[in-house]
Amino acid sequence: MEREITIGLLDSLQDVLGRERTQRDEPLARCTTFKIGGPADLFYVATTVDELARAVLAARTHRLPYFV
Repeated sequence: MEREITIGLLDSLQDVLGRERTQRDEPLARCTTFKIGGPADLFYVATTVDELARAVLAARTHRLPYFV
């Protein structure tokens, strides 16, 4: 069961990951070789291993599906 990203949940995730680094409805086509893909509910690009670990932990804590 997927969890809807509400405003409160978005605020919580942005507090952990950074407001300027999280985007809603980001087109995934920009990130694929064949330029296909619909919008991601929430998109974040980690630049360090620690940021990646923090993002995965946040997703698991809030029971959100994630893809690395």
